[in-house]
Amino acid sequence: MLTKEDLQAIAELIDFRFSKSETKLEANFNSKLSKLEAKLENKIEISVNESEKMILDEMDRYDIQNEKRFVRIETRLDRIEETVNTVKLEYEIVNILAKTVRELEERILRLESKIA
Repeated sequence: MLTKEDLQAIAELIDFRFSKSETKLEANFNSKLSKLEAKLENKIEISVNESEKMILDEMDRYDIQNEKRFVRIETRLDRIEETVNTVKLEYEIVNILAKTVRELEERILRLESKIA
């Protein structure tokens, strides 16, 4: 039969072995956890970089589209401004011609009244 001291020695031996196993398991777990965290951080960084690149590419695409659209709008606006200026000049010319016609008509009437 085992004595109290034998049981205590066995308990201490079991505690010692469990302690060693627990330390090894904890170190192994921490090592694997660190590796997994590093892999996860790397994958997250890659994913963020890819997302950022896709967003920037899409922004560039929209920028190019909008730039082309603005150029077309500016071109149309320039044409409209040219048309408005042309119409203004034509209006001024018509007014000058109408004034000249009125003046000539008045002169003709004065001449006709002098002749008659």
